Amino acid sequence: MPALPELPPLPAEYEIARGERSVCVRRRDWIELLEREGYGPEREPRWRTSALSGRKPLEELESPRGTLLLRRFSHGGLLRAITGSRFRDPARPFHELALACALEARGLSTALVVGARARAAAGGGWFLDLLSVRVEGARDLESLLVELRAGAARPREMTELLRGAGAFVRALHDAGLYHVDLTTKNLLVRETQAGARFVVLDLDRSLLLEQLPPQARERNLRRLLRFVLRREERGTRALAPRDFLAFLAGYEPRSAERRRLARALLEGHRQQLGWHRIGWGVERVLGLRRRS
Repeated sequence: MPALPELPPLPAEYEIARGERSVCVRRRDWIELLEREGYGPEREPRWRTSALSGRKPLEELESPRGTLLLRRFSHGGLLRAITGSRFRDPARPFHELALACALEARGLSTALVVGARARAAAGGGWFLDLLSVRVEGARDLESLLVELRAGAARPREMTELLRGAGAFVRALHDAGLYHVDLTTKNLLVRETQAGARFVVLDLDRSLLLEQLPPQARERNLRRLLRFVLRREERGTRALAPRDFLAFLAGYEPRSAERRRLARALLEGHRQQLGWHRIGWGVERVLGLRRRS
């Protein structure tokens, strides 16, 4: 059995519990409820499959304090065929928990993380998961844009939403966040009396720096652009390329800098597209990616 992992520094609101083959971190003001529901180092609640999904469907559990969502870590891309859900680094969910708390401390919204866990897998590696509270009344940006484009949305309504999303991503970058999986699926939108409010999800492997360099910002935006264009190719009519300019207007209000940024993103996308298409093709051959 591998040694239980050393954990990164965690906020004082969380408590560590260690089992024989696992380590579990839970938010202190949720421990009593989580114990009662059965989430701990060696225990497992009776989850049900959620309608929400990441790389695969999430699991959920209704509690008196809201719906709990469990995300079991799963590899993407070609690693999926080799390692499945086993991971070499057992500290990943705990780093994500600490990052979520750091973002909240900087005034940026993400889902409340109430638990994180690493369990040793027979034969080597670790099974990892993260437990959070569902953000009620929120929709992911992609599904909301699909609905707006399919209906009779007013152009102004669409533009305001896109500019708001761009401004939120700019705030994330200004706070120092490099989101490894920046997509329209990982940005939630909550409608409030004051207007749309945004929430960022799935911070696994993301980084929080003192200052995010311009090159890293552009690389992150290219990741979002590539996701959008790929979804368009596969028939998900959410964010058209022309809409990306409205998003950039929220991200960068200075027109000259916005034009330079748009040119840089498109040029970088064209340069990298060939390699990404090769990877997508290999994944389809291996049955890891559905054909559009």
